[in-house]
Amino acid sequence: MEISVTLRADSEGYITLECSFCVSDFKVRSGEFKNNRGIIHDLCCPYCGMIKAKNTF
Repeated sequence: MEISVTLRADSEGYITLECSFCVSDFKVRSGEFKNNRGIIHDLCCPYCGMIKAKNTF
């Protein structure tokens, strides 16, 4: 089963995510989910450095 979820950005264009490893909250710009080559699949936690699929955060 696959479920799609739409995240809304705050008034400044940021989405709040939580790292599943260090449990820290961090924000990314909503536009960071795409770049000029297409959709970005991995994100990096700015606190612990864990790189995982964006749907893990």
